[in-house]
Amino acid sequence: MTKRNSTTTRSQLVRPQVAPGTHPVETGRYVISTPAITILLKTLLRWIDRRAPGGCVHSPPRTGKTRAIRFLYELLKENLGAVPMLTMLCRDMNRPSEQNFLQQLLRAGGHSLWEAGNATVKLHRLIEYLVAKVEESGQPRLIWFLDEAQNVHEPEYNTLINIHNELDARGVVPMFVLVGQHQLLGQINTFRTSGKTQILGRFMVEQFQFKGVTSRVDVASCLQAYDEATEFPAGSGVSFTSYFFPDAYQLSGFRLKNYAGDVWQAFKQLKEEKSLPAGKEIPMQYFCRTVEYILKTRKTFDMTPTISPAMWKAAASTSGYLDAEHYLVPDLGEDEG
Repeated sequence: MTKRNSTTTRSQLVRPQVAPGTHPVETGRYVISTPAITILLKTLLRWIDRRAPGGCVHSPPRTGKTRAIRFLYELLKENLGAVPMLTMLCRDMNRPSEQNFLQQLLRAGGHSLWEAGNATVKLHRLIEYLVAKVEESGQPRLIWFLDEAQNVHEPEYNTLINIHNELDARGVVPMFVLVGQHQLLGQINTFRTSGKTQILGRFMVEQFQFKGVTSRVDVASCLQAYDEATEFPAGSGVSFTSYFFPDAYQLSGFRLKNYAGDVWQAFKQLKEEKSLPAGKEIPMQYFCRTVEYILKTRKTFDMTPTISPAMWKAAASTSGYLDAEHYLVPDLGEDEG
């Protein structure tokens, strides 16, 4: 009787058929919800409600802000409906100019004639294109994310001011969200010193510091996302954790969230052993690589998988975290989580 029940139960634990190398954990093409993303969403909604013309989101490299933008697209749609949202990766141009910047904007926005014409023609084309998008949506708003915005220079900010004025005159409420590294703060100080209040007032009054993982509580929240808030294949109801540890997940309550303390200590010990400067933030890139290493190398159908503190430490060590330590932000204070 016991054997028959066990066989029946295990027959239900077959993992979904996924082509080799295509699971998001293997490709790295996924975003998990984090406390920082939740706070940023609330911040953006507040900016939108206040009809802010722009704002700055800044952080060190590899904290996950670019991936967060993609995730925020879906979250903002849930809250705002069909508001047009665009994004552009800003490139550092050797010779910043209105024409080159407008060309980038047209191309990023999906316009087929992004190369043709001079600056005046391109500005007119861009405005008409954006107004059409807004009218089609049935809402007066437009949100445009400018990623790597530390590469935007003063002439290009002046172009953004012109675009904002033109759209405002047509009844459109645009918001340009500058997303970039801490050099953005240096630009703010430079514009303040040089009296460029028209740029500061339009795009840099609102500011938000995007962070990675800063406490045990953050670690637990992110690990719980692997346990419960992920799914692949779509519609399968199978989370990332349950895909790689199906028996343990379904029969013995295995959850990555229960290892939050071990994960946090693993990163802390690595820093202490290398006598690295104090810093409490773990960039999301290295956190995700650590979890991915565990999932990919410890995948098993055993009922009781064991992930020791030493395994987590080895996983964190292979993530590249130590090599990139000089990018981390200063100490954020003692962890209370």
